[in-house]
Amino acid sequence: MAAFVKSIDNKHLLEIGLEGFYGKANDARNQGLAFQLSGRDDAAQLSFMGNWINTHIYDAQKILKKPVVVAEFGMNSSDPGFSVHKRDVLFATVYSAISGSAKGGGAASGGLFWQLFTEGMRSFNDGYEVILSESATTAEVIRQQSEIMGQLSEMHARVKKMEEELGMENNNTLSVKTIKGHNNHNGMVRINGTQLMLNGIPFKVNGFKAYWPLFAAAEPSQRSNVGAVFDQARNHGLNVLRTLAFGEGGKNHPPLQIEPGHYNRTMLEALDYVVSAAGEKGMKVILSLADNWKDYGGMEKYVEWVHGGEKNLSAELFFSDYKVKEHFKNHVQAILTRNNSISGVMYKDDPTIMAWELINEPRCKSDLSGNTLQKWIEEMANFTKTIDENHLLEIGLEGFYGQQNPKKNLGSNNGFHQFGTDFIRNNQIPGIDFATVHAYPDAWLGNKTSEEEQLSFLKTWMDSHFEDANEIIKKPILVAEFGKSSKDAGFTVEKRDKVFTTVYLAISNSTRVGGAAAGGLFWQLSIEGMDAFYDGYHVILNQSPSTAEVIKHQSSVMPLDSRGHQTSIERDGHSLDDEVNGMGCHGLWRS
Repeated sequence: MAAFVKSIDNKHLLEIGLEGFYGKANDARNQGLAFQLSGRDDAAQLSFMGNWINTHIYDAQKILKKPVVVAEFGMNSSDPGFSVHKRDVLFATVYSAISGSAKGGGAASGGLFWQLFTEGMRSFNDGYEVILSESATTAEVIRQQSEIMGQLSEMHARVKKMEEELGMENNNTLSVKTIKGHNNHNGMVRINGTQLMLNGIPFKVNGFKAYWPLFAAAEPSQRSNVGAVFDQARNHGLNVLRTLAFGEGGKNHPPLQIEPGHYNRTMLEALDYVVSAAGEKGMKVILSLADNWKDYGGMEKYVEWVHGGEKNLSAELFFSDYKVKEHFKNHVQAILTRNNSISGVMYKDDPTIMAWELINEPRCKSDLSGNTLQKWIEEMANFTKTIDENHLLEIGLEGFYGQQNPKKNLGSNNGFHQFGTDFIRNNQIPGIDFATVHAYPDAWLGNKTSEEEQLSFLKTWMDSHFEDANEIIKKPILVAEFGKSSKDAGFTVEKRDKVFTTVYLAISNSTRVGGAAAGGLFWQLSIEGMDAFYDGYHVILNQSPSTAEVIKHQSSVMPLDSRGHQTSIERDGHSLDDEVNGMGCHGLWRS
């Protein structure tokens, strides 16, 4: 039939219409088919789907040497346990496999879901129909994939044009390849207006915050987990870790700084390990220099060092007491000027470090005018910049507004504006390079609010801060912390996925139009066998495939929102960046 059809029409492409089942010679590749999965859990079905698609893409690339289209996929709404969320995760799983192949110049050419309807077509319903106006989340997943594939088509067209301009033969072609190696990430992250930049190209963040790497790296039996979690992070497209460069001795954690100026060598070398391991894996790190909370010592410990056992002293003296501030400055200098015992690079010169954070979640309720904290930030920003002008600096704010804008603390039944912080005023300080916002609606709003109310607050909270960063502060903004605890009453993985999706959609909607949103860091990534570090917010990727897929999908969206910032041009495995720049084509990947 192929020969007959081609004898009539040799202009159009021809495909068979296969479902993809293998013959007896390759029967092992048919393992885990859908009818064998009947009654299995969602994780098993998603795992099968990912393997099924990737296996066929691989075989098309390596054996058939032809393009492959996922010509039909979907989820039936009449199936037991169906939800729109499950359908969205299925679509994202298929789309991630397709775009992952396409980014690397693989055989995957796209996908066709079954089937698209509009309102008023109920007589045609078969359970698989998708009505975009009635399924906003599914519509967004589809729209994002369309944008990704469109941008990839544009990139490959540019590569083809360059091949022609360079007069290259078919056996010596260019490819668009996602950067994974450390050497391509070794520049300093900079600022250009409301955008983060890396090596002159917009840099978008998808990463995580975690407290445990410092403590795990200090334990020989746990140190390998640091590298393992970086591997998992990179496999899911994560590129930034926010973590601790402090520790004054909490109840359950050894100190980094035993007393003013006296450091625990083991913990310092553990910090060296975390930074160097991140660099080797192609990760950037944000290092926080102090903590508002006392879990690891924090402000309270600094005040105790100066004032001993005096009673009724507020930890907020950290922001105003001269001797306390001097101790903190000494710590800042000690960390910034430390030579990494593994890499040999001084911290203030290390491009693995994306930014410094002055203090995690500062609050100063003793001065609700905000003046005390404002002066402290100005003083410490200036001091930090006198030591290190290479790295970016951020405060560590949660995003609460000051007394001038109390209504922007939306949904705040607990007096959120009464923390002595001011998101706008604090971030307008010249020495601060980018803004941050945190998001924990379930913790902030309390158990009396519904899931819908919390998600509505979350979306508004994100959009409000992104708008203010873009229009008033005029600096990039990073969602430096968000998550949902499994210890909360009524927790489900699906509820966590909705929180992640809400944050990620707000970020990508901003980046798509050139807004100030630079990306997001969820709290926190972990792996199996680390029970002592589990806090309820931990995400173990291979135990939560739907959450892993939401994260991975965001990683696939973010680089392309910035026109391929993680893309390099290669020929025979060799970077052509210098060759292209020499031809006067330096701006090719930045339009």
